[in-house]
Amino acid sequence: MKNLKGKSIRTALILIFMLSPVLNAGESTVRLYEEYVNIHIDKSFRAHVYVKFMFTGTRNYSSVLAFPVSDWIVMENFTATWNGKTLVCEKVDAPDGRFYIMVGERYRSVIKFTVPHTGSDNSEHVVSYTYKVPFISLLKDYEAEGYYIEYILKTGSLWKGRLAKLDISVSSDIPFRGTIKHLDRSYTVQPAGAGKWEFTDRDIELDKNLRLLMR
Repeated sequence: MKNLKGKSIRTALILIFMLSPVLNAGESTVRLYEEYVNIHIDKSFRAHVYVKFMFTGTRNYSSVLAFPVSDWIVMENFTATWNGKTLVCEKVDAPDGRFYIMVGERYRSVIKFTVPHTGSDNSEHVVSYTYKVPFISLLKDYEAEGYYIEYILKTGSLWKGRLAKLDISVSSDIPFRGTIKHLDRSYTVQPAGAGKWEFTDRDIELDKNLRLLMR
């Protein structure tokens, strides 16, 4: 990605999963048409995140992409693949006092990787990572506290068009006994069996993130 650590950081130059830092989303033939998010919480309160993205229009496509690093969690074991090929990933911090601006939100760091030349019209992109689920108290703003689960989805709106399908699955080996608190217009997951919650929709605009308090 051109000048990723330069003095002037503009939204158009720091696009998550974008075709090129010098192209506008509407000029790209690449379309993100399906996204599958799976988050599993094990008994040690570690979240295992596995996300699959399905793209069309990727023939002759190659680019440097980036993934946002949240201030709320500490990501570990980050991996990314493109059509089964493991990519080299690098965490890049913004200069002191500056941020990467993406869909109106600020991030201190991103993880960047290069997508190799694509010879197929359809491509599969997978990212995975883990994080220790933090316990946070939001009694002032939400009158709630609990174990915090997050996945950033809004940056996917920078791709061309609406998402044909979004599928979110959250599962846990820990028997949370209270109700789930959804924060900041989060996508709303519903119970789908013991220790499992789901959200599915079609023809959807990615205008929210997943932000939950498990109690």
